Amino acid sequence: MLVQMGIMTQLVGRNMEVGMELGMATGVMSAIAVIGIIGSVIFGRIVVSLGVKKAGVLTCVLYIAALLLNVSGVMPLVWVSLVIIGFLGAAAPNLMNSIPGSVFGRVGYAKVNSVVFPLTNIIFMLNFAVNGLIKKLFNSLSVAYIVFAVLALISLFLILAIQDHKYDQDYMAAHKQ
Repeated sequence: MLVQMGIMTQLVGRNMEVGMELGMATGVMSAIAVIGIIGSVIFGRIVVSLGVKKAGVLTCVLYIAALLLNVSGVMPLVWVSLVIIGFLGAAAPNLMNSIPGSVFGRVGYAKVNSVVFPLTNIIFMLNFAVNGLIKKLFNSLSVAYIVFAVLALISLFLILAIQDHKYDQDYMAAHKQ
C-alpha cells in the first residue's frame, strides 16, 4: 500500500516530469481508474487461483517492473508502466485483507486486523514523507520510484516469509493428522 499510495498521490506530477501536458497527465488518472476496475476483477481471480502468497509475489514483481519502466523515462515504457500501475490498483488493498485472512483465518481475522489495519495505514501514509523528502532533496520524483521499487522488493521477501494458515483454527481443525 505504501508503494500504491506513493505512486497515486503524485502521479500527475510524475507524468508531467516525463513530458506529459497537464491535461494528458490528469486524463491518465481517469484511464488508470478504468484499468483498475478491470484489474480488480482479474486480480481477485488471481488471488483465488494462485493463492495469497503467489499473488503477493506477483504484485511485488509487477510493481518493481512498472516502477523501473517508469524511471527509464522512455515514453513507450512509461505507458506500459502506467497500464501495470492501473492494473494493480486493487492488488494492494486486496492483499491488505487477504494476507491476514490467509494466516489467521476466519476466527482470528477480526482480532488481528484490529492491530494490522491501523499499522498498515500508518505505514502507507508514510508515502507523503517519502515523496516530500525525495522531491525536496532531488527536485524529481524519479528517485521516489526507485525507493518504492526497493520497498516492493522488501515486501516481496516479507511475503515469501508468510506461512499460510499458521494460526488458522478452521484450517488446523480440518487438517488434523
